[in-house]
Amino acid sequence: MTIKRTLLILFALLYTSGIAGAGDLLLEDINFPYDSASVVDDLKQIPKVVNVLNRHAELLLDINAHTDYIGSDGYNQKLSLARANSVKAIFVDQGVSSSRIHVVALGEKHPKSKAKNVDGRFINRRATFSIYEMRNGSKYYYYKENEMIRPIDGEAPLGLQNLDLNKLASAKDMDEVKNRLKGIEDQTRDLASAKDLKALEAKLDKIESQQMFDQARVSVLAGWGVYNDDDAGIAEGKFFLPFNDRLALQGGLSAGLNYLVKDYQIDFGIIANHDRFQAGAFASANFIRPKGYDDTASISQFSMTCEYLLDGGSVGFFFTKGLEDEDSIQTTFAHPNQTVITDTVIEAKDKIGLAANYYVDKMIAVEAEAGVLRDSTEDIFGRLKIGYPLAFISDKLLIFVQGSYNNSLVEDNDDIQVVAGIEIGNWFFKKPASEDIRPMHIADTSFEMFKRDRPENETP
Repeated sequence: MTIKRTLLILFALLYTSGIAGAGDLLLEDINFPYDSASVVDDLKQIPKVVNVLNRHAELLLDINAHTDYIGSDGYNQKLSLARANSVKAIFVDQGVSSSRIHVVALGEKHPKSKAKNVDGRFINRRATFSIYEMRNGSKYYYYKENEMIRPIDGEAPLGLQNLDLNKLASAKDMDEVKNRLKGIEDQTRDLASAKDLKALEAKLDKIESQQMFDQARVSVLAGWGVYNDDDAGIAEGKFFLPFNDRLALQGGLSAGLNYLVKDYQIDFGIIANHDRFQAGAFASANFIRPKGYDDTASISQFSMTCEYLLDGGSVGFFFTKGLEDEDSIQTTFAHPNQTVITDTVIEAKDKIGLAANYYVDKMIAVEAEAGVLRDSTEDIFGRLKIGYPLAFISDKLLIFVQGSYNNSLVEDNDDIQVVAGIEIGNWFFKKPASEDIRPMHIADTSFEMFKRDRPENETP
């Protein structure tokens, strides 16, 4: 072999190794968004794996999927299985037989990074590939969890698959070598052709369209207890629907019943998230019927909450402002001459306060708020809810005790309510991580009922 021939071959090997790296394939992890099985990572490597599988019918593929440490073991096992199946669906769409693909759900058991921060958790939310063939009943690995174990028989390093070294060595000068290698580089880029990418993008769009529903949360609860030493009950249904990792809708319907009043509240609003900060703006409408009155009062309020997010909880502040803040439920003449009218009025009370919540996976869920009613009396209000997940029965079942003070009807005397009940849904199905968008508590409307005199000719 001449010196020129040797140099040309070495140059070709070094050049193409720079394009593709050593070995048949350069495999990388496919990473996932938090709490999602949607494949949103760069998928250009999948056509490369598909091409190798198509050329070697004896090869089989394991898709190994992992999660981060947030959430219960059982939940993460299910999530990793869903992630593996999402990747498998893409291979099947590319023409690989389902029988050649085995999904392996590893949950949180094999972290790649031990860091508990955002970057470490992102690294651990991954899927990897193992390529092998069966020999004498055992797996003979070529790649294991993306690491090359040995070259695949008959496969040249990527970029050299169609390179004829004899023709290359016969080139008369280095410019011809460069031109040939330029063609190899173009061929490497074309492994994921425009047609393949369009098919993958279509699959990706379909998966992403389901993401908001995969992450949606719903909850229904009911409880019974006492209000100022008499019977009282509450019921509530609510939903949380994220568009993406930064924006979500939330709403609900709640009802309260005691010996003085029936109160129904409808809420709807939007939540925005940026890293560890989250804000929600909500509109609430209340329909209130006091005992002994035929009419129902309609009032409404705007509320806003700002939170600093923690692993498993949050702290923040909120305020409310009445919109249609009062309504008359009865009008009577106060004097025999019928020149003065007495209105019985329901009025919303503006509030400002602090709020916090924390959830320990499988152990306890705590919500608390306290603040001041913004009127001349400066009454205080508060609410504390403690829940215990019944994980041994279902991860969607929770029992709770809730106490409140001046949190709905406000009278001259202190208004105290304590109820216990059960909550069903996935509102508290797992511990949230610090940067993830999550549901917020929407402030209840506090209101008072009073009588007010006015002249007959004055508009109420």
